[in-house]
Amino acid sequence: MKIIKLISLSLLLMIMIGCAFSPSVNNMIALTAQNKFVRTDKTISVKMVYGGKESDPIFTGSKIDNTSFMGALLISLTNSNLFSKINPSESPDYYLSAMILSQDQPFAGLDMTVTLFVRYIISGKDETQIWQKDILSQYTAAFGDAFVGATRLNKANEGAVRENIRLFLEELSKVKL
Repeated sequence: MKIIKLISLSLLLMIMIGCAFSPSVNNMIALTAQNKFVRTDKTISVKMVYGGKESDPIFTGSKIDNTSFMGALLISLTNSNLFSKINPSESPDYYLSAMILSQDQPFAGLDMTVTLFVRYIISGKDETQIWQKDILSQYTAAFGDAFVGATRLNKANEGAVRENIRLFLEELSKVKL
């Protein structure tokens, strides 16, 4: 009887934690009102995103990786309408780099809160740094958002990225480039 209880408890924990999978780029796109920002005729290219981590379903769970973050950043920049072109074929006026400094997340839980800390750097054509901002964001996915723990963790990761990029765009829109 104890073995059946142990197996049942193990299965329940596996369902609650679930297998980790990577957050979706489409769910990480910042929600911005296009008319909210003042458009510039300048161009910008996303040079690099680094500091992210690959998801590992067994050891580390769902993580925010560089490629997914870059995809969400590119689409969000395009949707914001801040610049005339994003990643132009010719030499851009500015380069953007983003470094994921930390991503803190729970291993398991009912409500899952992810904290994301990203440093954004804008540099000119000559690679001289023009602007830098560290953005901290948090997002909590509640138990009611998803029954499976891995899904809640992904929702929390996606929300933390969405919020971080939104805050970045708001800060960037205040800068005269």
